Formats: sequence, structure tokens, C-alpha cells
Amino acid sequence: MEKAKPPAGTEQDLIKELEKAIKITR
Repeated sequence: MEKAKPPAGTEQDLIKELEKAIKITR
């Protein structure tokens, strides 16, 4: 979504970013 990252670890990165965004929002 942001940069061309390899298929390995994409879900983990997205989850980490989502968790961070949720923590910042909450």
C-alpha cells in the first residue's frame, strides 16, 4: 500500500501499522 514490499511479512506490517493507528486513535 505504501511501498513495494515483498509478500513475506506484508500482513504482519499491516497488522502492526493498524495496531499502532488504533492505539494512537484510542
